[in-house]
Amino acid sequence: MWKLGFQIPDVIGLWVGEGDLPTPAFICDAATEAMKRGETFYAQKRGISELRQALIDYHQRIYRIRLADDRVAVTSAGMNAMMLAMECLVGPGDNVVCVTPVWPNIFATVEIMGAEVRQFSLDPRPMGWQLDLDRLFAACDEHTRVIYLASPGNPTGWVMSRAQQLALLGVRPQARPLDRGRRGLCPHRL
Repeated sequence: MWKLGFQIPDVIGLWVGEGDLPTPAFICDAATEAMKRGETFYAQKRGISELRQALIDYHQRIYRIRLADDRVAVTSAGMNAMMLAMECLVGPGDNVVCVTPVWPNIFATVEIMGAEVRQFSLDPRPMGWQLDLDRLFAACDEHTRVIYLASPGNPTGWVMSRAQQLALLGVRPQARPLDRGRRGLCPHRL
């Protein structure tokens, strides 16, 4: 379906993460030069140090927060990052409340871990999609480990307001220790 969109001149596709233009020449040139220098082997699992440092500097400059290097990891793709997050946060008996419509691959990351997906729909309104936070919070229970939402949303384009972001960040579901045997060695809690 998304390939059909490429054939419509006025469509700006916000879909599978694949652009409609060829890779710019300066990127191709840089890749070629890196390969000529012998940079063709596996990189560090968390990403090359220069890229991690650039991300640390970006967060310092834009958000005024200083991240420690051991808190930064670069993944191979967005879905890889989501899978790693779910591996750290959920397991059998847990649930994840997913604000929909959303790119459906997120559901698989939850289900692979044996957790339940609870779909929670945005309200379609004449002026655009709306999120009812009271209803969202009511959809959570003692087994809810994650509330997943994408902003800007794909496929809706919905963007969460700053006030709703702060309200959502203020919610603290009942935290309980992770069973390290069941979920690996991630020490994170909600």
